[in-house]
Amino acid sequence: MSDRMRLTGMYSGMDTESIVQELVKVRETKVTKLKGDQKKHEWKQTAWQDLNSKIYNLYSNTLSNLRLTGAYKKKNTTCSDTTKAKIVSNDNAMNGTQTLKINQLAKAGYLTGAKISKANGEKLKTTDTLSTIDSSLVGQKITISVGQGDEAKTTEIEITSDMTMNNLANKFAEAGVNASFDETNQRFFISAKDTGLVNEFKLSADGNALGMLGLDNSEYLTGKSISQTDVDGKTVNFNKNSKLSVIDPNLVGTNIVFEKGDKSETLSITADSTVEDLLEAADKAGIKATFDEKTQQFKFQSDGSASGFVIKEQNGNNDKLAKLGLDATTTQKGSECTRIDAQDSEIVLNGATFTSNSNSFSINGLTISTLGVTDEEISIVTTTDFDGIYNTVKDFLTEYNELMKEMDKLYNADSARKYDMLTSEQKEAMTDDEVEEWENKIKSSLLRKDTTLNTVMNTMINMMMDGYKTASLSEDQKKKMTTKEIADWEKEHTKYLSDFGIGTLSYFEAADNEHHLYHIDGDKEDEVTAERDDKLRKAIAEDPDGTAEFFANLCKSMYDKLYDLMGSTDYSSIYKVYNDKQMKKEAEDYKTKISKAEKDLSDYEDKWYDKFTAMEKAMAKMQSSQNAVSSMLGG
Repeated sequence: MSDRMRLTGMYSGMDTESIVQELVKVRETKVTKLKGDQKKHEWKQTAWQDLNSKIYNLYSNTLSNLRLTGAYKKKNTTCSDTTKAKIVSNDNAMNGTQTLKINQLAKAGYLTGAKISKANGEKLKTTDTLSTIDSSLVGQKITISVGQGDEAKTTEIEITSDMTMNNLANKFAEAGVNASFDETNQRFFISAKDTGLVNEFKLSADGNALGMLGLDNSEYLTGKSISQTDVDGKTVNFNKNSKLSVIDPNLVGTNIVFEKGDKSETLSITADSTVEDLLEAADKAGIKATFDEKTQQFKFQSDGSASGFVIKEQNGNNDKLAKLGLDATTTQKGSECTRIDAQDSEIVLNGATFTSNSNSFSINGLTISTLGVTDEEISIVTTTDFDGIYNTVKDFLTEYNELMKEMDKLYNADSARKYDMLTSEQKEAMTDDEVEEWENKIKSSLLRKDTTLNTVMNTMINMMMDGYKTASLSEDQKKKMTTKEIADWEKEHTKYLSDFGIGTLSYFEAADNEHHLYHIDGDKEDEVTAERDDKLRKAIAEDPDGTAEFFANLCKSMYDKLYDLMGSTDYSSIYKVYNDKQMKKEAEDYKTKISKAEKDLSDYEDKWYDKFTAMEKAMAKMQSSQNAVSSMLGG
C-alpha cells in the first residue's frame, strides 16, 4: 500500500477509510484463499515426505537385507561352561558339536613402580620436578619401545630440569602406553594400552634413570671397586682395555662361567685377556655387562621379563671372583618394582591351536570370547535357530502391515470438502482444540484417492500375491531338460504365502483399512489365527533352505519394483515415490501468485484512496471558491 498522504473525509464528511476497507475486503479473499492453498500444499508435501521415509526404510533396510537368503540362515550356539567362554555364531557357523580348551588368557603388560621420594625424603607431588628425586636425572634419556619387531614404535625421552612427574607420565602416554604417577602410593604405574604381545612395551635408559624413578625391575649385580694403590701410593684405575692379569695375576687360568636361562658362556682367562673380553663373554650369555671407569665397578644386568642370571667359577670355588669385585654368585633384585608380562591368549578348538592378542577369536563363523582357563575340554553346540528365522519373517510382515495400514487409511480417508482453510479471524473465534481438530480433518484427507499412492499400494499388494520359487535350476540342469520339464519343475517348486499359512482375513473378519494385512496361522499373538495349524514353523523345520529361497525371492521382487517406482524422472527425485520436484515447483508458484495478488490488492486499495482524495481536493477547492464569493458580497 502507498505511504503517500491521504485526505479522508475532511470536506465531504464521509468515512472514506471504512468505505475503502469494505471495497478491499471483497478482493482480499483471493489472497486469503491463495495462502490457504499454499498451507494445504505444504501439509501435503509433509505427508508425502513422512510416508516416503517409511517406504524408503522398508526398501533400503528390510527388503535390501531380506532379498538375500543369508538373512534367513540363523544359528543358535550354546557353550557347556558359560563361565569360561561366551560364544556368538553367525549365519556361516556349521551345525554340530565342537570341543574347546582354553590354555591361557591374553594379558596386557603392566609395570608397578617402586616407591620413590624426594632426595630429602619428602613425598612427591605430580607437579614436582624429577630433579628433586636426584639432580643427576637431568640429561639422562629413557627409551620406550611399544610393539614387536619391525612394527615396534620407539620413543626417546630426555629428562630436562623442568620436567615434572606429570610431564614424564604424559611423555610415556604419547609414546603409546597408559601412565600415571600416584601421589598416594608414591609410585609410577605404566601399562600397555591393550592385551597381547603385539602391544608389549619395554623401558631402557642410558644411565640409572629407571632405578631412580622406581621403574627398574631388572635383576642386577654390581661389583665392588677394583681400583688399586701401587707401591708409590698412587691410585691405579683400569679401563676396558686393561688386562685382567694386571688387576690380579692369579686370575690367569681361571674359567668364569656366565649363565642366563638356557644360555651359557665361559671365559678362560689368559695373560692377554682384557676387561672387554669379560664383558663380551657376559653379553654372549645374554647378560648386559658394563664397566664403569669412574667408579671402577663391573655391572651386570638382566631384563626382569626374562630369567635371572648367575656368574661363577667353573671349579665352584668362586674365590677368584672377589678379585673382580664380584663376591656374590647370585643376582640381586633392583627394587620393589614389579612387572607383569604381556601374553597372547591360546585356545585349542577341535584339536587345532589358535592364538590371539585379545581374548576374542573369530573362527569359522564363531566368535569366541574367552573368560577363563579350562582344566579340560568344554563343548560348543551349534544348531539352526528356527525361532530366529520365524521371527525374521514375522518382523517383515509386521513392518509391511503397519505401512499398508497407514497407506489404506490415507487413501480411504473421509472427504474434507466441507472443511475450508481457516482464516485468522475464524481461528480467533475458536479454541485451540477446535482449530487442531478442524485442521486435522483437512490433513487426514490430503492423500485421499491419490493416484500415486494407489500405484504404490497396488504394486506392493500384487508382489505379496505372486508365487515365488523355493529352489533354482542351474544352466547345466536346464540344458538337460525339455521346455515342458522345466515348466513342470518350476511349477512344482513355486509356492505362495498361503502355502506357509500366511494370508489376509476375509472381508468380514478384517477391520477397516486392514483388508490387505497379512496374518500367520498359529501365531500365538494373533487372536484371529492363533488356533490354526502353524504351517510356517513346519516349513522352516522341514525345509529351511526352500523357505529362505521363497522369502528372499519375494523380498527381491518387491525391492526391484519399489526401485522402479523410486527412479528419478522430470517430476521426481531418486528414491522418491511421489513427484517431489513438481510439488516443489508448485510451492514456488504459490509464492509468486501470492506476491502478485498482494500487489494487485495494494494497487486496488491505492486506486480507491486516490479517487476519494481527488474528490476531497475538488470539494476543498469548491468550498474555497464559495468562501471567496461570499466575502466579495459581504456575506
